[in-house]
Amino acid sequence: LGDSEFDGEALRRMDNQSARAEIALARDTGVGMVAGGTNGVADRDVYVAVRHPSLGFVRVSVSPDRFERIVRGAQRDVIVSSLLALVGTLVLAWLFSRSVSRPVTELRDVARAIASGNLAARPALSAPGEIGDLAAALHRMTEELGRQLEALREEDALLTALVESLNEGVLAITERGEVARINARGRSLLRIAVPPPFPVEILPRNPTMRLAIEAALAGEVVEPAELQIAGRTLAVTARPLAVGGAVVTLFDLTPMRRLETVRQDFAANVSHELKTPLTVVHGFAETLALDPDLPAAQRRHFAEAIVSNAARMQRIVDDLLDLARIESGGWVPNPAWVDAPGLVRDAFTTVEPAAKAKG
Repeated sequence: LGDSEFDGEALRRMDNQSARAEIALARDTGVGMVAGGTNGVADRDVYVAVRHPSLGFVRVSVSPDRFERIVRGAQRDVIVSSLLALVGTLVLAWLFSRSVSRPVTELRDVARAIASGNLAARPALSAPGEIGDLAAALHRMTEELGRQLEALREEDALLTALVESLNEGVLAITERGEVARINARGRSLLRIAVPPPFPVEILPRNPTMRLAIEAALAGEVVEPAELQIAGRTLAVTARPLAVGGAVVTLFDLTPMRRLETVRQDFAANVSHELKTPLTVVHGFAETLALDPDLPAAQRRHFAEAIVSNAARMQRIVDDLLDLARIESGGWVPNPAWVDAPGLVRDAFTTVEPAAKAKG
């Protein structure tokens, strides 16, 4: 019916092509392909026939050189297309990785800043997808962490103020044997100028305190025990902590012990002051009672001595009562005129026998 190279009379003189091998194959299978055709050895063309629903068959032929050119062209087109596709893919992958890695890098930098203590760092919340969800979660976590840290700071400040206001020395010792915290009173009592934390070896080398610390770190409760440090009397108490370590308290007993010493000295002085007039009163009264033949002048002297020493004891008792009222806060001074020469005479009269005996 038609040929791409022949027309008119030449087309009518062409041989019948229905017997060709490619046509026979197309008649049987729909598509037939033969390399070399049926025109002899010199024919190296490739023939392909396709059955057509209305025309019969359509056949194309191509020489090996042209076929190779077509194949090479197709290969070249495939290679070029592949290269273009690869470049496009790389560009798209780079753009996509940039869009993903940028927020991830930002989240990494924000996480590092938060870990270093900069709670003001916040991630951008405009990232898409899961990255945005992660950024929002990190933002909420930072806000909550900031609130908790602020609450911890307030609690620590309150605890520090409470511990610093105590009149007792307080030491917190870790299970590793380091003094983690010591209040101002504790530093004053132990003469410690090193800021915590520091090892317990820096504390004064007192056996009682060292044994108390070791026992508390071993889980034992140490009842108050007295010790001497830097000329002061201290009571040390140590207790273990549930989370490990121990807490040691120091109470200054120096004022109490000094007051006890003063009271003892006072009692001894009062006893001594009362002993002399009591001895005089007892001796003179006994003499008056046992010797009725004493001269009247001597009796009068003994009676005056008894009255004088009784008055002296009365003054001592009054002084004790005044002292008790002073300590209780109920004493009110009552100024009055006194006979100073008489007081002097009384004082000399008291020591006159001892002075005469010693010349």
